[in-house]
Amino acid sequence: MYLSCGRPAALGASRAARKSCVVLAAAGARRPPSTTGFNQAPSNSGRQKPPGQHRQTGGGGGGGGSSGSTWQDVDTTPVWRVFGIVVPADDDPGKDEYVQVHPALLAAVSRKVGVRGAQLLPAEAVRVVRKSFDARSKRGRGQSEVRTWAYCVDVDSAALKEAGVRRLEERPGSFERQQQQDAPPASQHSSGTGHSSSSGGGASAEPVVVVGSGPAGLWAALQLAEAGVKVILLDRGQPVEVRGRDIGALFVRQQVNPESNLCYGEGGAGTWSDGKLTTRIGRNSDPVRQVLDTLYRFGAPDSVLVSGKPHLGTDRLVRILKAFRQHLIELGCEVRFGSRVEQLVVRNGRVGGVQLADGSTIAASRVVLAVGHSSRDVYRSLLQHDVSITPKPFAVGFRIEHPQGLIDSLQYGEDDATSKVLRGKGPFPVAEYRLAAEITADAAAQAAASAAAAASKRSGSSYFKEGWYQPLSLASDAGSGEDGVIDGAAAAVGSGSRGVYSFCMCPGGQIVPTSTNENELCINGMSFSRRDSKWANSALVVTVQPSDWQHLVPQHGLLAGMALQEGYEREAARRGGAAFVAPAQRASDFLAGRPSSGQLPPSSYRLGVKATSLHDFYPPHMTAAFVAALQRFNRQMPGFAGDQALLHAAETRTSAPIRIDRHPTSLESVSLPGLYPCGEGAGYAGGIVSSAVDGLRVGATIAAELTGRDLTIASNAFKGVKATY
Repeated sequence: MYLSCGRPAALGASRAARKSCVVLAAAGARRPPSTTGFNQAPSNSGRQKPPGQHRQTGGGGGGGGSSGSTWQDVDTTPVWRVFGIVVPADDDPGKDEYVQVHPALLAAVSRKVGVRGAQLLPAEAVRVVRKSFDARSKRGRGQSEVRTWAYCVDVDSAALKEAGVRRLEERPGSFERQQQQDAPPASQHSSGTGHSSSSGGGASAEPVVVVGSGPAGLWAALQLAEAGVKVILLDRGQPVEVRGRDIGALFVRQQVNPESNLCYGEGGAGTWSDGKLTTRIGRNSDPVRQVLDTLYRFGAPDSVLVSGKPHLGTDRLVRILKAFRQHLIELGCEVRFGSRVEQLVVRNGRVGGVQLADGSTIAASRVVLAVGHSSRDVYRSLLQHDVSITPKPFAVGFRIEHPQGLIDSLQYGEDDATSKVLRGKGPFPVAEYRLAAEITADAAAQAAASAAAAASKRSGSSYFKEGWYQPLSLASDAGSGEDGVIDGAAAAVGSGSRGVYSFCMCPGGQIVPTSTNENELCINGMSFSRRDSKWANSALVVTVQPSDWQHLVPQHGLLAGMALQEGYEREAARRGGAAFVAPAQRASDFLAGRPSSGQLPPSSYRLGVKATSLHDFYPPHMTAAFVAALQRFNRQMPGFAGDQALLHAAETRTSAPIRIDRHPTSLESVSLPGLYPCGEGAGYAGGIVSSAVDGLRVGATIAAELTGRDLTIASNAFKGVKATY
């Protein structure tokens, strides 16, 4: 979702697509869109590189070119993938059209491949593979600033030859040959992942129990069900229809249902979020493409297959989840909501099933645990069975919110922000940002000193007085042994630095409560598909290291990090004054070390905000890191930490505080055979796509064992892990 430090520009040209699997749906399911008559499976070539100068020789000698490139006749492959196509934003249909081969794109592609004169390639010969907005302004021919859309496309080689292009310089990330693959009849495949729903023999009559219907659980269940394995999918929460009503009651009556809320229920915590489909695990790997194809077939727009930064929004996710559930049921999967797992059933040293809160049990020798990072009762129950877990670092902080118009102006300039964004209705995407800084102990000390010096010059009191911050407290070696490990969690001994970064930025969104009980307050961001609200919000978090929870280890042991999260959430509830009111402070007041007074800037948080102090919410060493980072971010984006910026507490659940240890190939728990930890709650993913991919891996592994089929989940991220038994 992170830590690269750089300019906060709305992001430039994305990496181009690489290997994507051609997966066909069963009758009635949607196929991926295409603007061409050809059908191909893209190659598994390397990472995109900035394009250089390319010529087509018209039949001249080969063998030249830069390192790693060779000249090839165009008809040596059915399809050429062409990178680095740039179209001025004013000539492009914009963010709402991703697959159209429009005249400006056709002209740019024709120029790129060397079509001479005024001739253009036919539109049916070009297919859009990837489209990304580059918000960085550049000087055009007339010296006016322009922004561009960057494309990657596939071009039919026969059309190239017909247009007089005889040779291209093959080079990774510029021009790449693709191999055509004739797709099998659709009837041989089911929708979703594309695997046959016939088991091929060998499937056990005993069900596999999947606990949790978030992305990890859904895709694990899908992989298993389409392999013919009997699946029981359990979720403590409710289907999206009922869950939506429970969330509405939270917003209107400020009453939380502890079993059906913004964390628990169909789709998991990601359902009421921005619905981002970006991932760091390999955007173009087979499993990621599989996940995106599945979402498309269940109702996602075609942009998810092409956009460099795809997102869905809560409104679309609700519709997709209903279709997903129906497909699972048609495959024979038993889906049970309102079924909270109380504990595992263990027999003879291995999993024997699960016991539900109503006292009933379900026998199963294989249980996929995909519960999400908020199921703290599940973490506690695992310790009762001595399941091996490892504490891991995470991050905590605030939600920072600005007027969306301010972010648009900072990223695009006043003119384009006014005329090209139009709160999600214009051709430009609503502006977003990604900010990160590594704050060293020296930088934190300097920020603390400057804050104290500034406070001494102002009239009135300030938290930042001389001596308020001790630089040594930033270092992470307190309480660690010689090996730099505290209770199993890796500690960056002697690093004396912390990352502060934006996370899960929601343009045109709103802040929502993700509490699961009335005594704790934690918040998150969400957006609808149009991203058309007046606000932009993002988590602003600092890394938490083992030394930060060391004082809680004697009482909480391996769950000390989780106890730290709970403590911050209880403090946020206390400062807000109950009823899920969020404590809030202007960013400018936070930097000044004074409580916010008077009327706060408007907030999207519908349960209300209360002006209070947040500069003393976290320990001084974390606050010093926030101060240093906000000062830096405010220099990069003037106004980012100004009077219009509002900090809300507390953002605590950026990731799971523990990892449930599992074997790297069998994916079973290292201490309890038959238990398959999966997804974000188990510590193996972060976000919708990576969680879904982990579900695919776990599902494929179990299905291969039960059916004897050779199922490969090959990906750049996972080095072609093959599940074969």
